[in-house]
Amino acid sequence: MQILEIIQNYIKLFIDEKNALSGSKNTIRSYQAVLDKFYDFVTDEVSLHKKLKITDINRYFLNNYILSMDKNNLSRRTQHHHIIVIVQFLTFLADSDIKTFGAIKQNITGVKVKFEQKEIEAFNQDEQQKIIGVVKSLDKSKNFTAHRTSLILKILLFHGVRISELINLTWSNIQEEYDEADGYVYKFTYMGKGSKERSLDFPIAFVRDNMDIIKKHKNSNYVIPSSTGGKMAQGNIYITIKKLLAKQGINKFGLHIFRHTFGDNNAAMNINLAVMSKLMGHSSTAITSKYYVRVSNKTKRDAIFKRINKFIE
Repeated sequence: MQILEIIQNYIKLFIDEKNALSGSKNTIRSYQAVLDKFYDFVTDEVSLHKKLKITDINRYFLNNYILSMDKNNLSRRTQHHHIIVIVQFLTFLADSDIKTFGAIKQNITGVKVKFEQKEIEAFNQDEQQKIIGVVKSLDKSKNFTAHRTSLILKILLFHGVRISELINLTWSNIQEEYDEADGYVYKFTYMGKGSKERSLDFPIAFVRDNMDIIKKHKNSNYVIPSSTGGKMAQGNIYITIKKLLAKQGINKFGLHIFRHTFGDNNAAMNINLAVMSKLMGHSSTAITSKYYVRVSNKTKRDAIFKRINKFIE
């Protein structure tokens, strides 16, 4: 089987597996787009090197692909995304037939796109207070749209869920539980990134009115329903939140900023790193540490001086 035929067949299998694992439609489309571009690149390489085989794909080959992305002025972040997807795909291919393709897995190890890590953007305390003020105002309404928006803001700000997770929440995912310390709570259980089960809790009193009014006005399986009762589109949520923030003089846009803010708030409260990682739904504490744990000079000095002072005493 020729290299292009192999790649084409395995792209289909790879995408089918991602679909079976309940990947979001946007994620699947992104993977397909990346692999289509990679297929085009391989096609060009085959036209130059007629004897190119699938096992010739290695670090050097992928570095040439990175150079081609540079020439097309793709950002470092986009290049990084491409390489992650392609390495996942090639690993999938290698694992499917270790005897024939196993060498590929070792040959592509260590391929990376270098880029500067920008400091993540989050809402400051003043901006968060403005958002909380908006939530309190919305909660006074009896309007379906107002309570839906309030619930969206509460879930984003106080639980940092990904927008793809938010729009897929259904009423069947919610259970009422009693906690001796916190009283009655709603427990939301859902599938997070990487098809891992996650959960979030809310005091019932905090979201009861929002949920009751949403249920009353819309016969829908979704906790955040569209005006017709289906799944609310991410774009519509973005537009709604952007307008609300603009009215408050907040010029930071993008729903993921709420997730960054949630992570920053946890770090500021010195939440245990392992707990933070679970709350964020990260695959490892290393990811959480990379983005949210920042140690100031004062903190480092205090850690050293504390031991010295005890010694002096």
